Amino acid sequence: MNTRLTTWAAQTAEAYDRIARAYGDDAPAFYTQSDLTKINDSPRVFIMGINPGSNGSYKKQCEDEYWQLGGKSMDGSHLLKGNPSWSNRFDWPYWQRLYRLFDAQPHPLDYENEFVVTNATFFATPKAKNLLPQLLAETLPYTLELIEITRPRMIVVLSGNSLLKAIKAHCDMTDRRLEYAQTFSSLGNIYTGQLEGIPCCGIPHPSACLFREERELMRKVVTQTYRCESITADACRDLLHSIKQRRKVQDLSKEERDTLFDRLIARMQNLPYAAYESCEKKFCRYDLCNGLQLTIGNNSTTQGLAIRPKNYKGEKDIDQIPMPHVRELLECFDKVNYANTPAWLGMKDFSTLTVENGIESLAGSLVDEVEKLIFEIHQILPPFR
Repeated sequence: MNTRLTTWAAQTAEAYDRIARAYGDDAPAFYTQSDLTKINDSPRVFIMGINPGSNGSYKKQCEDEYWQLGGKSMDGSHLLKGNPSWSNRFDWPYWQRLYRLFDAQPHPLDYENEFVVTNATFFATPKAKNLLPQLLAETLPYTLELIEITRPRMIVVLSGNSLLKAIKAHCDMTDRRLEYAQTFSSLGNIYTGQLEGIPCCGIPHPSACLFREERELMRKVVTQTYRCESITADACRDLLHSIKQRRKVQDLSKEERDTLFDRLIARMQNLPYAAYESCEKKFCRYDLCNGLQLTIGNNSTTQGLAIRPKNYKGEKDIDQIPMPHVRELLECFDKVNYANTPAWLGMKDFSTLTVENGIESLAGSLVDEVEKLIFEIHQILPPFR
């Protein structure tokens, strides 16, 4: 296994270097995630996203001391070691979300020789939509070869709806075999099947804006696939029904969103959190005095209540920014149905809300909820003195 991985890494690094140089100085940096030098035998789990969520050019990567390339091209030994920040993964929201996909003991992500976490392409862009489709097509075969070498017991494909289609298109042009289907007739974002005879499941990316019930269903499917158990709609009936009911909720009208935003801002004046940045009718940010901020937004990018680090500037996917006690924080958000997104640690989107007793009542319940949420967060990350 070690010999085959070493050979694969050298050939893959050379190919990526060649592709990057053909694209010129703007070619994105590239790297894998988990440390492949730890893999000595077939791992239990192989987790694959579309691509790393960060920015930077390959040219700068070769020169940056962080990557320890000394101005030279990426080589096999450095590629095998993965992300230099991998040892910090326990503080990443991304890692905690991956970890919570499995409800199994012993947990398959507890030991580095038991799993591989990587991407369909190693070229990194802040968002997958920024990735040139041709770069994915040119480099996907190297990740599929990694699967052939490691022969994991199970494969999890993140952003499964789009990535499985890309993998299927490649397999149809080669001798590889991918067969998959929608797992539940009423839900079009979870898939199960086999890639080269290996059980696999395709699920939404863990940082997608999902209901709590959707995350529970994802965990159930991933865990049962891992255990090689059959998955039936009957066994998931309650979750599927709850998801269906949630999706029936009619979005607030523009007028209702505008009114709700105004009422929320007015009620926040009664709480002891300073508004340090605002734009009339669009957003207002509050300092939680512990390194986090609360934003109430009603604009093209944010419509709802959302929390993240105060110093976050969008330089990379928030999933990969280390932060203390991230597991405990995510549990707080789960309790009140705040979704985790690429830009927010926790968010309650206006689109998930219903007006039952009027906008004024809804605003009151949301501010009461956020006050309790901040109190719990302060038990984990106390305000600075």
